[in-house]
Amino acid sequence: MGKALLSPLAPTTTFFGVVYAFILFQFSLYLFSTSFFLASSPQPIRGASPIEFLSALLKRKSRGRTKVTLRMVIVVACSRICASMAVVCLYGHVLFGALGLRGFIIGLVYGCSYKTWVYDFPIIQRAPFRRYKLGVGQAFVQALKLAFIGGVCLLPLFGQLVTRDLIKHVIFFFVSFLVFLCWELNRNMMQVFMTKRLVFVPTRGSSNPSGYILEALEDTSLNPAVRYLAYLDLCMVSETHSNTWRRASLFETSGETYKRVINVCLSPLEQLTLALNESNVLTHQPFYKLQVCVWGARIASSLVVHSIKEDGFRVARCSHAVVLSTLLSSLLARETFMWKKKSTTKDLSSKAYSMAAILRTSIYQIVWSFRR
Repeated sequence: MGKALLSPLAPTTTFFGVVYAFILFQFSLYLFSTSFFLASSPQPIRGASPIEFLSALLKRKSRGRTKVTLRMVIVVACSRICASMAVVCLYGHVLFGALGLRGFIIGLVYGCSYKTWVYDFPIIQRAPFRRYKLGVGQAFVQALKLAFIGGVCLLPLFGQLVTRDLIKHVIFFFVSFLVFLCWELNRNMMQVFMTKRLVFVPTRGSSNPSGYILEALEDTSLNPAVRYLAYLDLCMVSETHSNTWRRASLFETSGETYKRVINVCLSPLEQLTLALNESNVLTHQPFYKLQVCVWGARIASSLVVHSIKEDGFRVARCSHAVVLSTLLSSLLARETFMWKKKSTTKDLSSKAYSMAAILRTSIYQIVWSFRR
C-alpha cells in the first residue's frame, strides 16, 4: 500500500493515503466481526474430524458438525486476511510482501486461539457500558499475550531479520498488539450485546402473555442464541419482582402454561442426568448445555417457591414432586459421575461443582420455603 497510519517509516504520508488506510482498516475490522459472529454460539459445539469433513464435502452433504468445521475454517482464513490488511494499514509496505506474510502468521495465531466462540452469560445483568468497561482490562492482557505468542512464532522465519532490524521488529510487535487489542475490544463489545437480556414482551391483544416466550423455548428450529435469551428472560421473570404480572400469568386457571414452563425447564436437566449416567469416558459433552441446565433449575425452583403465595388456583401443586425428583436425580447423577471419574481436568471439575451448587441451592430453596 505504501502509506500507513502509525509507521514512522513513512514520513511523506498524504491525507488521502491516511484516509485510504483508515477505510481499509475499518473494513478489516468489519470482516473480522462478521466472521466471528457467524462462528459464535451460546454452547460448545463439536466439529467434524478432517476425514468426516472431507467426505462430507465430496458427497456434498452438509451436516451440523460439518457446518461447524466449515465455520472454523472460515474464521481462521478471515483472521489471516484481516490481520494482514490491518498490519499493512498500520505499518506500511505492500500487502503481499514480508510484512503481509507476518500478518498472515499472527492472524493464524489468533484464529487458532478462537476457532469457536462461546458466549459467556454474566451471573448479574449490569448496564452494557459497565460490562464493557469490566472487560477492557482482560482484553488488554489477552492482546499482549497473543502479541508475544505471535512474536515467538515469527522468530524461526525471520531470525536474521530480527537481529539486523531490531527496531522494525519492535515496531511490528507494537502494531500486532494494537491489532489484537482492537479485535479483543470488538469481541468484548459483541459479547456484551449478544448476552444482554432480551425481554420477550407479549404481542398486543394476546390472550396468553406467556405464549411468545414459550414458543421461543419450545421451537428447536430457532437459533440457539434466541432460545438462550428466552431462558434468561424467563429466569429473570421467575426470580425478580419487576415483572410480577408476567409471572402471575404462568399460574393461569387451566394450568397448561405452568406445565409447559416446567417441561422446558426440566427437559435439559433430564438430558443431563441421562448423559451423565450413560457416560463411560471423561468428556465435557454432558455439560455442553450447562447454562440452560442452570437456568432451568433456577426457574423451576423459583416458580415452586413463588407458587406458595401467587398460585391462587393451585395449579402448581401437581408438579412439585416432579421438580424435586428431577433436581435430586440430576444431583445424584452428577455425584456418581464425579465419583467414577476421579482424575478430572480443572475445567470439567469446575463445571461439575458449579452445577452441583446450583442444584443444592435450588433444592434447599424449595425445602426451606415450605418449611416456613
